[in-house]
Amino acid sequence: MHSCGVAGILFFYLQLAAVVMHLSRAIPVEGGSYQWIKAGFSPLAGYLAAWNIGLYVVAAFGTIGPQLVNSVAYASGPGGAWMMNSTPLLVGTGVACLASVWAINVRGLHWGGS
Repeated sequence: MHSCGVAGILFFYLQLAAVVMHLSRAIPVEGGSYQWIKAGFSPLAGYLAAWNIGLYVVAAFGTIGPQLVNSVAYASGPGGAWMMNSTPLLVGTGVACLASVWAINVRGLHWGGS
């Protein structure tokens, strides 16, 4: 493991784990960071944090489709080079990935609510 990876674990992930464990014990409500920020700062700050997280998720999951197409094109060799130039394939794969994540989340909400 590189020294940057060790530094990341020591200076970020361990502190993040400690904060999450502390907050989940101090404020044991569903909603995670949204509820913690809302309780600690204000409802507006919680609202802004929720939007920030939501936009991040859309941006992060929106790149999964093109990455998937790129990986399949690379694994296919020279015959798969057309895939990276196919706009319908890239857009369709991206939309399919976002739709599948959305469907899984909606189903999960139904399971959690019953």
